[in-house]
Amino acid sequence: MFCTNVIPFGPSSPTWVQVKDKEWEMTLPVSSIRVPDPPTFHLVLQYCYLRSQDMFFSVFIPDLYLFWTRPRSSLPTVYTNFMANCTSEDAIRALAVYLGTMFEPWKLFKYAQIVHRVWLNVCALGVFDEILWKVIEGCYQVLQRASWRPESTRPPLAAVNM
Repeated sequence: MFCTNVIPFGPSSPTWVQVKDKEWEMTLPVSSIRVPDPPTFHLVLQYCYLRSQDMFFSVFIPDLYLFWTRPRSSLPTVYTNFMANCTSEDAIRALAVYLGTMFEPWKLFKYAQIVHRVWLNVCALGVFDEILWKVIEGCYQVLQRASWRPESTRPPLAAVNM
C-alpha cells in the first residue's frame, strides 16, 4: 500500500531532556498532513495500520457496528455475504434491499456522506490499495441503491425528532 501524494518526511530523531534527577522526557518530532476531511482521517490511518476491512464495514453500513464485538457467524446472512465479497452484484443487491426496508433514506445518506468523506481523504493521500477501493465502492453502491425506493414501496414516514 502506498500513499503517493504524501511528501516523504526528512530524517528526524527524538530529543531527550532531563527534567529531574534520573527522570527524562522524550520529545518526538511531529509533521503535519493536510487532508480534506480531518474527522475521518483516523479511519484511513487505522486501516493503513491494521489492514482490516471489517472496521470500514462497521462504520459505513448502518447498525453493523452493533455486531463489531461479536463473531461474524452471529451476523445476519445478508451482511456476511456482502462482507465476504463486497463487489458481488448479488450481495450488493441483497444488502441494499435489506437496508432499504430497515432505514429511512436520510439515515442512509448520512452513512453515504461518511463513505464520501473517507474517499476524499484516500484520494488526497493517494492511497492505492485494491481491497480498500473495493470496500469503498461496494459500500457506496449499497447505500446509494438502498436509499432509492419507489414511492409505492415506501413505508409511511415516522415522526423524526430533530
